[in-house]
Amino acid sequence: METNRFGGFVNAILRHPKRVILLTLLAALTLAVGMGRLSFTNEFRVYFSNDNPQLAALERMEADYGKQDAVFYYVRNPQGDLFNEEYLSLIHDLTEAGWLLPYAERVNSITNFQHTEARGDDLSTHYILRDKADLSTQKIAWIKQVILNEPTLVDNAIARDGSATGVAIRLRLPDDNKKAPDEAVKAARELQTKMRAAYPDALILLAGSATSGVVLGEAVAQDMESLVGLSYAILILGLIILLRSTMGMIITVLLVTFAIVATMGTYGWMGATLTPVAGWVPSIVMTIAVADAVHILISYYHALNEGLSRDDAIREAMRINLNPVFITSLTTIIGVLCLNFSDSPPYRDLGNMVALGVFYAWLLSMTLLPAILAAFPVGRAREQDFRIRIIDKVADFVITRRKVLLIVTVLWTALAALFVPRNEL
Repeated sequence: METNRFGGFVNAILRHPKRVILLTLLAALTLAVGMGRLSFTNEFRVYFSNDNPQLAALERMEADYGKQDAVFYYVRNPQGDLFNEEYLSLIHDLTEAGWLLPYAERVNSITNFQHTEARGDDLSTHYILRDKADLSTQKIAWIKQVILNEPTLVDNAIARDGSATGVAIRLRLPDDNKKAPDEAVKAARELQTKMRAAYPDALILLAGSATSGVVLGEAVAQDMESLVGLSYAILILGLIILLRSTMGMIITVLLVTFAIVATMGTYGWMGATLTPVAGWVPSIVMTIAVADAVHILISYYHALNEGLSRDDAIREAMRINLNPVFITSLTTIIGVLCLNFSDSPPYRDLGNMVALGVFYAWLLSMTLLPAILAAFPVGRAREQDFRIRIIDKVADFVITRRKVLLIVTVLWTALAALFVPRNEL
């Protein structure tokens, strides 16, 4: 970017800082409204591109045999096997209740396994357990013998030692209802709670493809609520310690927040449907936006402490950081845009969203940041002599021993690179 033209741009901001702030706030608020239009999906298929051969094979199979979404109850007796009145009643109740879950299409368990018996010339097929009131000692012994001698069940529907089994509920989720998985899993959890209350000694866990998708989305949402808040707390504390300026901290937090909100809002206006992977965007954008703001603020405070006027300090800070901040932002954008080569659409979205966030962070650093410095009494930050002395000593050490440090760094990097093949996915 040409320095003279940029100097004229900065002078224009210094002449009308409040207008720049107002226009920036209006733009940010307009984009923020778009966040309400964002939608999220936990469907695992979105992680594969349309031409992915494995996804195509799955869709061909589903076209022939139906879509296979499911919830799965894992039932275990920590004290022994399942072949007693309590646990067979539990499995029977869970099987019967499973039919009542939203979108349930089929329920499979050891109690509704269809057993065929020969009676003379006739074949009789019936459930292993029709009525739990019929669980006599002889009936339980017969059920155990039949099930543990059935090769299609052992090590499949029931553990070989008879201590654990599962109740599988196949779902037919409508394609036009994105809330269907959440509804099914919510009902499944309620049933799990009910069964745990009725059979407190049993271990009852919930799994299945539908459950996995919902849980993944909940985990990312929980991370966003907790980790983003924690990141802000650490950010604020670090800025106060490093900048020694409350106003500088506030400016940086505002810039970071506007960059994140503008990014998410833009995708909302685009009508995007995001996946849990998008939950990483705020933290990544925050990292870049902080770096941009801190570079400029530190240069501004240093110029003030050197005796420059406020406007001249702004000009000097912007002049010094124009190329470094621009090049850093540009290379970061290029780097994350390389995620578009990924076969997985959510990771392409991640790269594009981060690139947009980095652009917004750079744009706000070049406009909103100098405008706030010009419009409000930001003041000087207290420079710490001990910190300056430490930095000077580090710089002298590096300059004096530059050849040794270069050799050691190259050798260390080469040694570390030798262990790259040991990484496993």
